[in-house]
Amino acid sequence: MTLEPGARVLAKVQRSSPAAVNYVAVDIASYETADEIREFLAGNGASSLAFASDTDTRLITAYRINQVSTAVILDAAGTEVFRAVEPGAA
Repeated sequence: MTLEPGARVLAKVQRSSPAAVNYVAVDIASYETADEIREFLAGNGASSLAFASDTDTRLITAYRINQVSTAVILDAAGTEVFRAVEPGAA
């Protein structure tokens, strides 16, 4: 996995956000195992993140993801309210 900065930023934001917010890291490499994803997240201080593996491209298609390290934020109704590629720490 080559997305270390994005994983670190997502974990940092999760730690500083209200408990009512849910964060999920989505792995788009169908060949990576759950153990590899967990190891990657742990190595980047993001082991508390939930994760999903988009093995059938359903998520990247639904959210029109065309670049790795894309962050999409949805409100409670599922409406997209923010999108960035390679988001950095504020």
